[in-house]
Amino acid sequence: SYSQITVETQMAEKTEVRLPDNSLVKLNAASSISYARWGWKENRSISLSGEAYFEVEKCASFVVSTSKGDVSVLGTSFNVRDRDNRLEVFCYTGKVGVEGGGQEEILTPGEGVVLENRIMRKETDTLTSPNWTLGKTLYKNRPLSEVLSELEIQFNVKIIHNNPSTLYTGGLSHSNDVEAALEIVVGSINTLRHTKIDSRTYKVENR
Repeated sequence: SYSQITVETQMAEKTEVRLPDNSLVKLNAASSISYARWGWKENRSISLSGEAYFEVEKCASFVVSTSKGDVSVLGTSFNVRDRDNRLEVFCYTGKVGVEGGGQEEILTPGEGVVLENRIMRKETDTLTSPNWTLGKTLYKNRPLSEVLSELEIQFNVKIIHNNPSTLYTGGLSHSNDVEAALEIVVGSINTLRHTKIDSRTYKVENR
């Protein structure tokens, strides 16, 4: 509607948005944010679908709403990822409150939470900004299907697979072409192979 501002990225597209208070939002591929056109000072509230990194100017409360829970901050930098059945929030500076699934956590720099199946668990890391803003994604024991769906988003391709139950640990560079990325990811799992069907479609299957 006219009273809402919505910014949306397509597959294989990232963008940066300056909010009315000069807070910065970096939007990952296949993601969207929306916020009220007026009254931003009184109500710093934004809806997110997908993934974004925020650098928030200090001021009154700032709330990011997702389908699984809300993230509230005062002035800080943090990343929110809301994809599939999983909400991930990570704090880089300042303090971040996360509320979802009937639970609440306060995060300080180097801390994150994952909310999956209404269960919230804490994680720690030494990163100073999210990997995706540097053009890569790192995985530690994540289902291969999740990695393949990230490949689809970053390269705007379709990957056909029968949901292999394999776990993947490793990196994924967004600056490679999709062939090189698939070679790194699928090539590291010796039970699988990938084939190209057409310019936008790939298949991952058992050898």
